[in-house]
Amino acid sequence: MFNNSKSIIGKHLKHVKYVLSKRSSFSNRVGWDPLKIHYIAPEKVVYVTPVTPYVDIIRHESHGIDHPHSAINRGEFKKSRIGRVFSEEWDIKSIHFNQLIEYISLTDFLSGKETWENTPFAQRTIKWIEAGNRYRDFTTADDYLKYQPKRIQKLCNSIEKNGVKRISYSRFDRNIFDEITVNIGRDNDLFFNNRGHHRLSIAKIVGCENVPVLINTRYDSDTIL
Repeated sequence: MFNNSKSIIGKHLKHVKYVLSKRSSFSNRVGWDPLKIHYIAPEKVVYVTPVTPYVDIIRHESHGIDHPHSAINRGEFKKSRIGRVFSEEWDIKSIHFNQLIEYISLTDFLSGKETWENTPFAQRTIKWIEAGNRYRDFTTADDYLKYQPKRIQKLCNSIEKNGVKRISYSRFDRNIFDEITVNIGRDNDLFFNNRGHHRLSIAKIVGCENVPVLINTRYDSDTIL
């Protein structure tokens, strides 16, 4: 048990060192804090980061085409590049956030149009689990269909009442990179960077005034929220 505690502490200290290095290096280089949490209107996130030669991760290559979140192939910038200015042709407005099956499925379920089981995202997830894969903490389709709709409704109720809460409340919190993450294109358009599908979707659906986000990549240093 002691050795396990030492391992956890060691991982946390390693994370703190990493966070401090990211904050220091980018703040000195570009003049802003890459780990600053920004509050934006959810409807401003119109696009999804597309597949281009410039992204770090391509969904179909990293997770396969059958993964629940791989219905639409898209790109992503790694969290290790947070704070970067990258003036290449990555900000193509080819995928709208409201095209994602995560958003469509949550909209249909929360409006009462469909049961969760009949939404396209749930159908993909059931196939994924039945093929022998794990989705989050689910290993059986029965458990997924029993508990996931309740979790979604609970999250929706919380967001509708209290808004989207920050996951991290300290720069040293290892969860900071699980905040909703966006990229800013050359025209100040916001591109979803594949963190926080459910939170951002529900915030849009219930009409939240703002949500907390991290900015991963900017097209140039003059782009601002």
